[in-house]
Amino acid sequence: MNNALLHNELSVSFPEGFHVMDRDEMKKLYLDDNPNRWGIWDTERHIIITVFWHQTNGILAALADEKSVAQSTESRLSRGLKKYHYKCLGFFSTPLCGQEVPGFRYEYTLGDVVQVGETILLKQGKTCYTIYYYERKNRSYSDHEVFEEVLRSIAIR
Repeated sequence: MNNALLHNELSVSFPEGFHVMDRDEMKKLYLDDNPNRWGIWDTERHIIITVFWHQTNGILAALADEKSVAQSTESRLSRGLKKYHYKCLGFFSTPLCGQEVPGFRYEYTLGDVVQVGETILLKQGKTCYTIYYYERKNRSYSDHEVFEEVLRSIAIR
């Protein structure tokens, strides 16, 4: 297993076969230069996992619950991926860092390849972490355990 510390507080472990994406790979994937993200890519299994973080002001952090942030994130993703035949597959809750956190599943098409993804949100104080998982749909049942293993490793220091 490999380890990383994100934003000086979120630790994550990930299995062999992944490489940490460099700035150019992240820019190509997300089409911007956001410095507040980290990602890993297993090119053999076609799995990408990224983590974004952003700070909110104290009042907003206290008022916005993770579920409403997840719904807002899904709405933005739906607009951004509309031309790629985006379809939300539903919302869910999952354990992460000792709490139940919201997420949602979706699919979209790049070229002729259907991709599936999950997005999970975790609030820690004034920081909101958004975790993205992408893989090819034809592999989704066999490789999802890899993502679950990474999620189980995540801890706040």
